[in-house]
Amino acid sequence: MGFDRNRSIKVAGGVPREDGRSLQYMEFWKKYMWSNKPVVLTGLMDDWRACKEWVTEAGTPDLSFLSQNFGSSIVQVADCGERDATDQKRQEMTVLQYLQYWESRIESESLVAKTTAEHPLLYLKDWHFVEEYPKYGAYTTPSFFSDDCLNEYLDYNPLHIDYEAKPGKECSDYRFVYMGPKGTWTPLHADVLRSYSWSANVCGRKCWHLLPPEQTQFLYDRFNRSTVYDIYADVSQKQFPRFAQTSWIECIQEKGEILFVPSGWYHQVTNTVDTLSINHNWLNACNLHWTWRLLTDDYKETVASIEDIREISDNFEYLCQRNLAANSGMNFGDFCEFIAHMTRTSIDVLVAARAEASHGQSLCPVRDNQHLFNLLSIQRVARDMSSREFFLMDRQVITCFCLNELYYNIMGVHNITFRQFRGINSSSNSAEAMGSKIEENKGQSIAQGAIITWSQSALSQVQKSASTTGRDELESKHDFNCLQTYYSSPSQIDENRTCSSNMLSMNTKHKALTTGVFLKGREFFVCLSSPYCILVAIQFILDLWEYIPADSVLPEDVQIDANYHI
Repeated sequence: MGFDRNRSIKVAGGVPREDGRSLQYMEFWKKYMWSNKPVVLTGLMDDWRACKEWVTEAGTPDLSFLSQNFGSSIVQVADCGERDATDQKRQEMTVLQYLQYWESRIESESLVAKTTAEHPLLYLKDWHFVEEYPKYGAYTTPSFFSDDCLNEYLDYNPLHIDYEAKPGKECSDYRFVYMGPKGTWTPLHADVLRSYSWSANVCGRKCWHLLPPEQTQFLYDRFNRSTVYDIYADVSQKQFPRFAQTSWIECIQEKGEILFVPSGWYHQVTNTVDTLSINHNWLNACNLHWTWRLLTDDYKETVASIEDIREISDNFEYLCQRNLAANSGMNFGDFCEFIAHMTRTSIDVLVAARAEASHGQSLCPVRDNQHLFNLLSIQRVARDMSSREFFLMDRQVITCFCLNELYYNIMGVHNITFRQFRGINSSSNSAEAMGSKIEENKGQSIAQGAIITWSQSALSQVQKSASTTGRDELESKHDFNCLQTYYSSPSQIDENRTCSSNMLSMNTKHKALTTGVFLKGREFFVCLSSPYCILVAIQFILDLWEYIPADSVLPEDVQIDANYHI
């Protein structure tokens, strides 16, 4: 790939620049993150350790320092001259070996001018530096990108562990270091999971060409299967008949600048000088629907690719989910666990805020509005998930945290002990039995009134589901009784203690309930967390939040509007 070749692409504009030191978070949120528009932020890297220790006085990568301090790390290196499917051919080597290659390239001007098979153009990519050196503190994530649910989740929860992931091959995080000599490049792509990304140039310069999502259709071949690999190459009009209609956004990113790349923007990147950068991919409530839409599209392709073995497969759905995880980075189960985690996090914050309000403390509208927005966004995605065939059986038994952990969290907020809810006949098949017992304690708080209505509705749903699923009578009765027993009188927790937000998370029996149930007649393990139950939990909190003072209601310009779609 020669970046200096005459390019045939049409450039329609550039990326705006903002001084990150004066830009307010909500201004960034509305203008760029929620609007899904790129921006370059300046002035945010001056105090980074990496900018001081990884760069020479001449402003080039300090290969000697990197070799001495991180040389033993094993990294992925891409050969920019060798294509492997939709990516570049990769190999493993140590950082020391790679930097020795780079030094030899710098020393030989002839190799800089000419790349051959004997002297390939190599690019170090996807180095999980933070995971490997967590105490080094190379940089601080700018506050604009701190709402990073993906990496926060991955710090404690590996993905698709139920799908025979090889030890050491799980995705640890999406925090990377990239480095390479002049001319190294990354083929055209949209980021993994349709995440946001930010890329910070510690030193060097990058040239980006980005394509707005509404033009993605122009990148596909005439069979609508594969996209263009190299936009600077001679793109075949016969194979890619609509590519000439593309109109690109160009960005020249200098040292000390951070580029925010929104979801679904295809881009191709070239290092125009020796360059070292730090990059994150991340998800939050603003772009959650992008990931779900990608997974549903990839799932259809996965099913179609192995449809011919459906009849002979002992577990066709398992194979689909395994392949989806391998190809897309997540499967449906992973994604459901991920949004369950996001839901719990926002609920914890809002429940705590409700407690503060009930004790006369002032609310934090920006914080609370953000988490209310998160729940609204998750709710929209979960509604679509619950309508999918893969998740339909989840409605039959409520196994999510909404029937135990959430209930006790709310009770704990209002200082209600388990002793107050003793005496309920756990073998009773009546939701009214639960409701009437709670009714005795009704007047203590507005929250309890909401719980009464919610508990009756939830338990009635369990009863109705158990009686209409066609499951074995004893099995259905057992499910219902277990849920009602845990809901009313959890024997494993000291009844004299007021519940806190994390007590039930340590209870293995409740953990078993929240991780799903195996339903007869199905060929897969029902999702780790049910989208239907996530919806129940979210609706409960949103209903409860109506009792909060009006000044904390989501402002109109932050609510999900018609532009938000799945």
